[in-house]
Amino acid sequence: MRLVMGLGTRAVDRTANDYPRLVNLSHPLLRPEVTPKAIRYYSQHFVDALDLEQNILTTVPVESILGSDFHPLRWMVSVDDGETVQPPLSLGLISTRRN
Repeated sequence: MRLVMGLGTRAVDRTANDYPRLVNLSHPLLRPEVTPKAIRYYSQHFVDALDLEQNILTTVPVESILGSDFHPLRWMVSVDDGETVQPPLSLGLISTRRN
């Protein structure tokens, strides 16, 4: 299964350097990427969204959509400290580091 945040267009319409999260339904915790570098590279970096004020489809960086006040954030992101990629320890950590 291909998972993306946003309208779902990035799961269908491939864009350069932006990837959906691939999930094997029988083993959802396994990742096809194994190194932190591959996890960073094969991640979704942009979101297709509707700008309701201008009434247009727009593409924005993921971090402009998700804030640390979004409760399910802990299940949607990983924290990249430059050497490892891991689940966030707290939501406060996400707001100070790049996801």
